[in-house]
Amino acid sequence: MFVRTDCASVHESILLNEGAKVAKKRAARKRASASSQNSTSRELDNHEVEKQLDAAREALRNAEEFYARQQDNKADDQSPLESRTLGSVIDDTLRLVRRYPGTGVVASSAVGFVIGRITRRIF
Repeated sequence: MFVRTDCASVHESILLNEGAKVAKKRAARKRASASSQNSTSRELDNHEVEKQLDAAREALRNAEEFYARQQDNKADDQSPLESRTLGSVIDDTLRLVRRYPGTGVVASSAVGFVIGRITRRIF
Protein backbone atom coordinates (compact mmCIF):
# COMPACT_ATOMS: atom_id res chain seq x y z
CA MET A 1 0.00 0.00 0.00
CA PHE A 2 1.13 3.32 -0.93
CA VAL A 3 0.63 6.22 1.50
CA ARG A 4 0.25 9.45 -0.19
CA THR A 5 1.74 12.37 1.64
CA ASP A 6 0.48 15.80 1.21
CA CYS A 7 3.06 18.20 -0.17
CA ALA A 8 1.81 20.96 2.08
CA SER A 9 2.35 18.87 5.22
CA VAL A 10 5.86 17.91 4.09
CA HIS A 11 6.60 21.50 3.33
CA GLU A 12 5.30 22.51 6.78
CA SER A 13 7.45 19.92 8.51
CA ILE A 14 10.52 21.08 6.58
CA LEU A 15 9.77 24.68 7.54
CA LEU A 16 9.26 23.66 11.17
CA ASN A 17 12.56 21.80 11.18
CA GLU A 18 14.35 24.77 9.60
CA GLY A 19 12.64 27.13 12.05
CA ALA A 20 13.72 24.94 14.96
CA LYS A 21 17.29 24.94 13.68
CA VAL A 22 17.28 28.75 13.36
CA ALA A 23 15.75 29.10 16.82
CA LYS A 24 18.43 26.81 18.27
CA LYS A 25 21.18 28.81 16.58
CA ARG A 26 19.73 32.09 17.90
CA ALA A 27 19.46 30.64 21.39
CA ALA A 28 23.07 29.44 21.20
CA ARG A 29 24.19 32.90 20.06
CA LYS A 30 22.27 34.53 22.90
CA ARG A 31 23.80 32.13 25.42
CA ALA A 32 27.27 32.86 24.05
CA SER A 33 26.60 36.58 24.13
CA ALA A 34 25.27 36.34 27.68
CA SER A 35 28.24 34.30 28.84
CA SER A 36 30.67 36.75 27.24
CA GLN A 37 28.80 39.63 28.88
CA ASN A 38 28.94 37.81 32.21
CA SER A 39 32.66 37.24 31.84
CA THR A 40 33.08 40.88 30.80
CA SER A 41 31.04 42.03 33.78
CA ARG A 42 33.09 39.70 36.02
CA GLU A 43 36.25 41.23 34.60
CA LEU A 44 34.83 44.71 35.25
CA ASP A 45 33.81 43.67 38.76
CA ASN A 46 37.30 42.29 39.36
CA HIS A 47 38.80 45.49 37.98
CA GLU A 48 36.59 47.58 40.30
CA VAL A 49 37.52 45.41 43.27
CA GLU A 50 41.21 45.80 42.43
CA LYS A 51 40.79 49.57 42.21
CA GLN A 52 39.06 49.64 45.60
CA LEU A 53 41.76 47.46 47.11
CA ASP A 54 44.45 49.76 45.73
CA ALA A 55 42.64 52.76 47.20
CA ALA A 56 42.38 50.99 50.57
CA ARG A 57 46.08 50.10 50.48
CA GLU A 58 46.96 53.71 49.70
CA ALA A 59 44.76 54.95 52.53
CA LEU A 60 46.43 52.50 54.92
CA ARG A 61 49.89 53.68 53.82
CA ASN A 62 48.84 57.29 54.35
CA ALA A 63 47.47 56.47 57.80
CA GLU A 64 50.69 54.68 58.76
CA GLU A 65 52.78 57.65 57.59
CA PHE A 66 50.52 60.07 59.47
CA TYR A 67 50.76 57.95 62.62
CA ALA A 68 54.55 57.83 62.34
CA ARG A 69 54.72 61.62 61.91
CA GLN A 70 52.44 62.11 64.93
CA GLN A 71 54.62 59.83 67.02
CA ASP A 72 57.73 61.77 65.96
CA ASN A 73 56.03 65.07 66.79
CA LYS A 74 54.84 63.68 70.12
CA ALA A 75 58.37 62.58 70.99
CA ASP A 76 59.68 66.02 70.05
CA ASP A 77 56.99 67.75 72.10
CA GLN A 78 57.66 65.65 75.21
CA SER A 79 61.37 66.36 75.25
CA PRO A 80 61.14 69.98 76.51
CA LEU A 81 58.62 68.99 79.17
CA GLU A 82 60.80 66.19 80.47
CA SER A 83 63.89 68.38 80.50
CA ARG A 84 62.27 71.07 82.67
CA THR A 85 63.51 71.32 86.23
CA LEU A 86 61.95 72.77 89.36
CA GLY A 87 64.15 75.84 88.99
CA SER A 88 62.89 76.55 85.46
CA VAL A 89 59.27 76.16 86.63
CA ILE A 90 59.88 78.64 89.48
CA ASP A 91 61.54 81.08 87.07
CA ASP A 92 58.56 80.88 84.70
CA THR A 93 56.15 81.43 87.60
CA LEU A 94 58.06 84.49 88.82
CA ARG A 95 58.11 85.87 85.28
CA LEU A 96 54.33 85.48 85.04
CA VAL A 97 53.81 87.14 88.45
CA ARG A 98 55.96 90.09 87.38
CA ARG A 99 54.04 90.38 84.13
CA TYR A 100 50.55 89.98 85.68
CA PRO A 101 50.79 91.02 89.36
CA GLY A 102 47.02 91.14 90.04
CA THR A 103 46.48 87.63 88.75
CA GLY A 104 49.51 86.46 90.74
CA VAL A 105 48.05 87.86 94.01
CA VAL A 106 44.65 86.23 93.39
CA ALA A 107 46.23 82.89 92.43
CA SER A 108 48.57 82.88 95.44
CA SER A 109 45.64 83.73 97.75
CA ALA A 110 43.60 80.85 96.34
CA VAL A 111 46.52 78.42 96.66
CA GLY A 112 47.17 79.59 100.23
CA PHE A 113 43.49 79.16 101.15
CA VAL A 114 43.42 75.60 99.76
CA ILE A 115 46.67 74.68 101.55
CA GLY A 116 45.32 76.18 104.81
CA ARG A 117 42.11 74.16 104.60
CA ILE A 118 44.03 70.96 103.90
CA THR A 119 46.49 71.47 106.75
CA ARG A 120 43.68 72.39 109.18
CA ARG A 121 41.97 69.05 108.55
CA ILE A 122 45.19 67.08 108.84
CA PHE A 123 46.45 68.65 112.07
